[in-house]
Amino acid sequence: MTITPHAGTDHDTSAKKVNSKPIRVVALGDSLTEGVGDTTSMDGYPTRLKNKIKDYTHNSVVMSNFGISGERSDQILNRLEHNYKLRQRVRSAKLLVLTAGGNNLLQTLQKNVTDNSSELALKVNQANVTYSNNIKNIFSGARKLNPDIKIFMISIYNPFFVYFPNVATINSSVEAFNTSAQNVINSGENAYFVNVNKPLSEGQFDTSDKLNELKQKSKIDTLNPSSLDKAQSTLNNNTEKNIYLSDNDHFHPNGKGYDVMTKYLFESIKTNANLKK
Repeated sequence: MTITPHAGTDHDTSAKKVNSKPIRVVALGDSLTEGVGDTTSMDGYPTRLKNKIKDYTHNSVVMSNFGISGERSDQILNRLEHNYKLRQRVRSAKLLVLTAGGNNLLQTLQKNVTDNSSELALKVNQANVTYSNNIKNIFSGARKLNPDIKIFMISIYNPFFVYFPNVATINSSVEAFNTSAQNVINSGENAYFVNVNKPLSEGQFDTSDKLNELKQKSKIDTLNPSSLDKAQSTLNNNTEKNIYLSDNDHFHPNGKGYDVMTKYLFESIKTNANLKK
């Protein structure tokens, strides 16, 4: 499936204006911002969020989508530092929404899957430190451009959890990356962490009984080339799909998944951003 990047697309919602000044939002990040996996006309969370803000405030909303599939946090940071259009949008925005980290972690796991558990843990930790520094620089860079901007960062999640709930390496790595992002957010002001790890990882298997049943069925508990072969076979044949993830790649959210992501994001924005002020 070919996805056309949205990078830099602006959408102006003008219906039912109460205030003349629009609410400007920048969506920055990777495939989760681009909307990969969404087969509806909504194109991921940015359009959904735009509609929710418009309906809540009865104000016009300008949503600028700078999501590019496959980008790591260092690449997103590089765009913030050098992309003129992006920098101009951040300067005038009320809100910045960020997705980052999934590609950092995935690429680290893929490159080092043949390592033993201690070596792999070391590589993941090194990648996590780099990721944390990149997030710090993205936040500080955005604040230099716009000291009043409110930043909302969406967590990463484990897209393989329903299929391989016993692979502790993936579970612990996702938690570690999310903890790093949360720590960066806690160290500054006007920044908020939107944790969608549990709902998007566990899908409809969100009770202890269902999770225990999944863990008992799973035959894979380590990450290595052999388990990856079994994993691919499981993904191709497993009838117990995560209802929030795409059937095409079992990785990105589908329309329902982006609905969940937007719900958590909007609740945090509504609580913390004084949208009606």
